[in-house]
Amino acid sequence: MLSDLVSEIRQFDNKIYPKIIREINIDDITSTISLLQTENEETLFVLDDQKEKFIGVINIRYKLTDIMTEYVGNIGHCVTPSERRKGYGNEILQLAIAHAKRNGLNRILLTCDKTNIASKKSILYNGGVWERDVIFKNNIIERYWIS
Repeated sequence: MLSDLVSEIRQFDNKIYPKIIREINIDDITSTISLLQTENEETLFVLDDQKEKFIGVINIRYKLTDIMTEYVGNIGHCVTPSERRKGYGNEILQLAIAHAKRNGLNRILLTCDKTNIASKKSILYNGGVWERDVIFKNNIIERYWIS
């Protein structure tokens, strides 16, 4: 099941997906479990119990480097391509925000490519307040805050 999620996201999205999807070894899931939880970062996989299918990935970063503070933010989320346009992005981000707040993040930075309309809509739906745009690797990145 997890390997299906990883394969589908890798096939569909050539650059916009969480770091864990790039790093996970789908031939040996067990060896990559240690990547999922570190002191500063947590990865959660979202499962639809009724479909018995993973529908997305959440990365929560508790401590940010300077580059992450400017361009990446505290939370990254990705919905499996076959499950997009069904409202899961809003729900996944809402769960991630609640989880991050329960674990001590009071002010959450979210970013997205200016061209990623779905992520922007999810951020706004969940109360994101636009701060400013920044340029990173020839892309315009929008920065939002949630308190």
